Amino acid sequence: MAKTVLGKCPNCGENVVIGKYGPNCSAKCGMRFGYAMGRRLSDQEVETLLAGEHILLRNLTNKEGTEYNAYLTPNGVQEYSYEKDGETKSGIQWKFDFEFPEDDELPEEEPPFGNIDIDDSELPFN
Repeated sequence: MAKTVLGKCPNCGENVVIGKYGPNCSAKCGMRFGYAMGRRLSDQEVETLLAGEHILLRNLTNKEGTEYNAYLTPNGVQEYSYEKDGETKSGIQWKFDFEFPEDDELPEEEPPFGNIDIDDSELPFN
């Protein structure tokens, strides 16, 4: 079965495809696409970032527990490394430029399943 291509890997130029565990580089170059700012990214958000466009992440929480919103715009890649359970994890991830909008500058949130019109009179429990 052909895998859906979301765009080109900013690290190696090969296709980014949707795999069993989310978006990944078809060349397995080590670039990570699934998370940003501690939040899992949707396939659509990854596709938007791969096109060089910004995404809006809402309701992020800083170390002090304060919520904020941020626009992330990709600006290259960078290596990362950290230790977890005594094991060093490393790879390559996006570098981002950040913009922090005021609440009154935010676009209206879309419903999670789009704008679906349902005629309640046809539902079996009415």
